[in-house]
Amino acid sequence: MGETVTIIRRTLGVADDYGNPTFTTANVEVPGCLVGWGATSEPVTTEGSPIDTQMTLYMPAGSTIQDEDVFVVRGDQYVKDGSAQAWSSMLNVSKGVVVSLRRRDG
Repeated sequence: MGETVTIIRRTLGVADDYGNPTFTTANVEVPGCLVGWGATSEPVTTEGSPIDTQMTLYMPAGSTIQDEDVFVVRGDQYVKDGSAQAWSSMLNVSKGVVVSLRRRDG
């Protein structure tokens, strides 16, 4: 049960002709995720009318989260907001990984 979330992960590629590192991206599909929608807000700014969205993503145990991962949930991209947390039972059995996500439009 749950839905599939795509993680866009930046990976180190080969060095260019000058020895500088290059990067590529790889898509990692993670099935069985649960989405907990959070708060939305529309802050008033002089630069525009942004809409901020927050959510909590509950991922299966053993899911690997890296610092620069971008998450695609229901077709929209979100970034990680803080550190991923281990979700365990009272018996210290790993149940999953909890990740806070955010997005700004506008």
